[in-house]
Amino acid sequence: MVDGFRFPRVPQFGPFDTPGFMRTFGIDCSVGRLTAMASRNLDTAKRVAVFIPGYTGSKEDFIPFFPYLWRELRSGYDASLRDETPSTSGAVSSDTSTSTLSALVPSSSVSSSSALTSPSSVLASPSCLSPSSSPSCLSPSSSPSAPTPTPPFPSQTLPAARPDFDPHDVAIVAYSQRGQADSAAPNDRNAYELGDFVADGCEVLERLGAADRPIDLVGHSFGGVVARRVALRRPELLRSLTVFDSGAVPVKLSPVIKAGPFLIRLLGSMSMYWAYRPKLRDAPQADRLAELFRQCMHASSKYHLASVADFMTKFDDVTEELNMFHVKHDVPINIMYGRNDDVWPNEVYDTEASALGITPVVFEDAAHLAQDDQPEDFARALVRFWAAA
Repeated sequence: MVDGFRFPRVPQFGPFDTPGFMRTFGIDCSVGRLTAMASRNLDTAKRVAVFIPGYTGSKEDFIPFFPYLWRELRSGYDASLRDETPSTSGAVSSDTSTSTLSALVPSSSVSSSSALTSPSSVLASPSCLSPSSSPSCLSPSSSPSAPTPTPPFPSQTLPAARPDFDPHDVAIVAYSQRGQADSAAPNDRNAYELGDFVADGCEVLERLGAADRPIDLVGHSFGGVVARRVALRRPELLRSLTVFDSGAVPVKLSPVIKAGPFLIRLLGSMSMYWAYRPKLRDAPQADRLAELFRQCMHASSKYHLASVADFMTKFDDVTEELNMFHVKHDVPINIMYGRNDDVWPNEVYDTEASALGITPVVFEDAAHLAQDDQPEDFARALVRFWAAA
């Protein structure tokens, strides 16, 4: 157990309220203060899971999902984690009922489909740099009805849960990367190389006490690209690695994506808002997902957006190094993705998983935001993986 964590409090960014079981704070790193949110047991928890958001996102991307994960950690562990065959819905204890969950999740995000088209999350992928992106990538009004939950492990047999795993003693954290939302944003176009984000990730884990309690690291999309390299650079800081909806190879380059970095540097971060919300004025929006995206684009660094859009089309595949890391350090790796993900083809995820000797977790009724498309199953899948890690 690690005690004595003292982080400066910071205001919540964006239109959503911080869930009652979480707090917002700052993590002072070399680049400056990176903003974060964490469950209130961070100071005393024996295990900590850290989430890294994707492109155009921020820590607030996980606000709709975290109450589902918290509920899974706080209830139904024996029933949903120790059974050989996972159920399609976790047990809910009396103190974490659906009504309690509704109180924790913002009203526009309670249903599993309500966050499907969050611009700050959906645009956390270079695929949305293209005007040809599907309408579901652009408009909350196009959200489908809530999907029917499916078993999160249709073809995977996991090791038994570790006897020392206590889901009540897990803290969850998300942080905004440099240049995202209200995190530190150097006014330097050369301060946003992939290695800079990796260095920040390593510092964040150190500040969270990973030397004494290794972290369960989770990265989404671009955040997964960063998370892989944090694992390779500082393997001793990790207990496990999960990447979801995050490919091991660069996204496919198109003429529009190729022109993206230049246009963003020329026109500024709000060019992303106008590109995907052309019918909306730059004024407060009633839809909180649209408003979060608007605020993120106002606050995020144009150099961040331009640089990430650029290197996401050309980064190196580190699967071979990751396989050596997996074997040498015995750190479990988890790959999860939505079957309908349109950023990377399914084959990219399956190829990486095969090279690492693991079976990916596939969510049949989900796309690039599997945590929002299937929040209950996604939470259950994560906790089952952590239990065995």
